[in-house]
Amino acid sequence: MILRIKNLDRAGLLIVIAVTIFFAYWSVIYGIREQRMIEQESESIYKGLNEVSLAEDNLRNLRIVLSKSKDDIAVWNEKIPDSAEMGTLIKQLGTMIKSRKIAMISIQPLPAVKENLYIKIPIHMIFSGSFMNIYQLLYDLEGMNRLLVIEKIAINKSEATQDLQVDLTALVFAIEKTAKEPGKPS
Repeated sequence: MILRIKNLDRAGLLIVIAVTIFFAYWSVIYGIREQRMIEQESESIYKGLNEVSLAEDNLRNLRIVLSKSKDDIAVWNEKIPDSAEMGTLIKQLGTMIKSRKIAMISIQPLPAVKENLYIKIPIHMIFSGSFMNIYQLLYDLEGMNRLLVIEKIAINKSEATQDLQVDLTALVFAIEKTAKEPGKPS
């Protein structure tokens, strides 16, 4: 009977050791799985944070581009206004011509030409003065806050004086109010 109790004790001890080893193995495997899941989740979160950081950088760059675009649009809106404002423009041209000590012979707007999205208005001017003053006036016209394109220019030298006579046709632009705006139904 002693042998049987010893064998029974040994069998019980082997069962306890086997169960302990099984649960230890199961715990290690479970721990490894949990560790892998945590690593995968950490990697996923890290990638997500990188994507969010990249998206924030892109958004910041887009805001900078949008701001610059708005500034450019404001400049162009000033150069090409919604209305022709011909009276103001002709007064401005007259002031520029007088400030350069040039004699104005005539200035007259011609009939407007409607284009697809804008109106172009020719202005015919005839004036005379010294070469340097006319050169400076043409430079001033180019640097105006209003878009002005010289379409035609003829320069003749006066035989009686050293002055030049200039026959100039310039185009100014205005936005067509009835033009269809992109994205809006007609």
